[in-house]
Amino acid sequence: MNRIYSALSNIKFLRNSYTSKFLFIAFLGIHIPLLGLIGLIILHSQNIPPLYVFVTALIFTLLATAVTLYILNSLLYPLKQSKKTLEDFLNNRTLPALPLNYTDEAGILMQNIYLALTELERRIEEKKDLTRFISHDLRLPLLNLKIFSSELADSETMSPEKSKKLASMIAKCANEQEVLLEKVIEILDYDSLDILSDHLQITNINHLIESSIDSVQSTAGKKNIDIVFNSAKSHSVKASPALFTQVIKNILTNSIKFSYPGSVVQVNIIQQTNGIDIIITDDGVGFDPSHSERIFERLTKGQTGTAGEPSTGVGLYLSRKIIDGHKGTLTAKSAGIGKGATFLVSIPRN
Repeated sequence: MNRIYSALSNIKFLRNSYTSKFLFIAFLGIHIPLLGLIGLIILHSQNIPPLYVFVTALIFTLLATAVTLYILNSLLYPLKQSKKTLEDFLNNRTLPALPLNYTDEAGILMQNIYLALTELERRIEEKKDLTRFISHDLRLPLLNLKIFSSELADSETMSPEKSKKLASMIAKCANEQEVLLEKVIEILDYDSLDILSDHLQITNINHLIESSIDSVQSTAGKKNIDIVFNSAKSHSVKASPALFTQVIKNILTNSIKFSYPGSVVQVNIIQQTNGIDIIITDDGVGFDPSHSERIFERLTKGQTGTAGEPSTGVGLYLSRKIIDGHKGTLTAKSAGIGKGATFLVSIPRN
């Protein structure tokens, strides 16, 4: 920040007023010629030539004007910096690097610009997250609909029982799609993936997990992967059913993608004092333990699945964001490459 502005901001009676800084400098600038003439009179108490007085007054006036204009121009630095910050954000999406410790009007302006631009950037990223959420989490139900309808159309010798089962699964997928679309519309109306308290309701987590497993069974079946759900009793917490179901689906889909054909994915629920833990474990490719946080970063592209499935890095990022909205945590760990992975979802009771 400009040294002159900073120096004047350290003067107590000028600290909180940008206008006072200008008036103070203007006051000094106006009185410099007067002070010069007073000094001249004191030094030459008599017989001062008029021309000498005129030249002295002119010199001091020009000097005072130059110094005053220079300082006043320096005092415009916060405004110029604010203008440059806005232009950098509009042109290059560069976040502001403005000082936030000044308390006059210019300082408050810089603080407000900083807060407005950082909030705008957060909103822009939220919009991107909403787009990713829609494109990523609506894909699985559509894929299942295509698989089930294809099976129903291609099998001429299918038994009535199998046809009825496939029709039921298609209806279930369509219903899940409808519920998810309603939730997406609600999120778009709210303009954020943050979860409000009125989004939450007492929810049977066992039912959500079972529904999630059903939704990914066709994907798991292609790789001959078994999904085993272990829970001795039912567990309920406050959650947004549609969003929480998407989290479980995303994690299960991730585990299936990176598991070897013929392996097992296990889902366990453990009752804790203040909530529940959902543990999803696979025996797949695993990851470097040092990457336990990196895999949750936005659009972190990793290796492809064991059957060549692409990985965008969106699912786990959005899943953690949703769990954060539930005041819970989503973590992952692995003993290393080729040693499987474990995902832990912890949700508080209230």
